[in-house]
Amino acid sequence: MGWHGNLMSISELKKFDMKILVVEDDIYMNETLCDILKESGHKVDNTLEADEAMFKLREQKNSYNLLVLDYNLGSQDELTGIDIYDAAKKENPDTKAIMISGHGNRLLREKALHEGINFYFDKPFLINEFMTAVNDLS
Repeated sequence: MGWHGNLMSISELKKFDMKILVVEDDIYMNETLCDILKESGHKVDNTLEADEAMFKLREQKNSYNLLVLDYNLGSQDELTGIDIYDAAKKENPDTKAIMISGHGNRLLREKALHEGINFYFDKPFLINEFMTAVNDLS
């Protein structure tokens, strides 16, 4: 069954074409999310670092339909996924985001949702649930 699951077929997912930025410092998780999203028909940019994410947001004039953000990016400047979301939201109040975290707890979830993050997932999470959230935001 793998990460594809059987919640929706790929052809059903392709009708939800979006431009997505994935910001995740774990290279395996980053590549996996990108592969799934691309296979589902989305246009995907990605980065492992907070600074590069901020650059991509400026460069693309915040034209992303969705941000997929790890909370703790292990960056030298200590930017978090919420910081990236807040910066994007200043430029585009309609910015949508999914936050993922391997360091999650109830308070972090509440903080993310209070800030306006649309969905929050603790790692590990089910890909079917993640893709349902992506589709809900399209």
